[in-house]
Amino acid sequence: MQASGTPGAARPGPLMLVAVALVPLALLATGMLLLLHAGPRLVESLAARSWPQAQGRVLGAELVEIDSGGREPRYEVRIRYAFDAGGQSWQGGRDGIWQDLKPLLPARERLAAFPAGAPVQVWYHPSDPRRSLLAPMVGSGTWTMVLGSAPLLALGLVMSIGFVRGVRRG
Repeated sequence: MQASGTPGAARPGPLMLVAVALVPLALLATGMLLLLHAGPRLVESLAARSWPQAQGRVLGAELVEIDSGGREPRYEVRIRYAFDAGGQSWQGGRDGIWQDLKPLLPARERLAAFPAGAPVQVWYHPSDPRRSLLAPMVGSGTWTMVLGSAPLLALGLVMSIGFVRGVRRG
């Protein structure tokens, strides 16, 4: 069987069309997943930089081992703090936007920086002080996911358009 526009060229079968269509769809899906995962955190961390700040104090901190699936163990430093905002006392436990996992020695150093009673600077959402954090920073992982999603989405879109045009031409 020959394609109508090219003498001697065989038309791809339906299985081949599906296989070729999966590549741009996989790129689009991966790009969207990265963007949907990191995008809201990026927006929140950028917005948190303009939130009001209050002086708080550390209530306690602990080191928690996180299951790392057989690799070197990772640890999270969980910090509990109290602060006053809007004439009320609040408590929080969020250090940053993302869970920050560290190897043991850097985690112990971070833990030592937050002894009970130590003063901390707290950023809190102006209309909901329960949404507070100690570091409104955008980590490199967030930027990597957001910026990495752009070429995946662009390539997936270009390949999808090319695929649809190719199928239409026969």
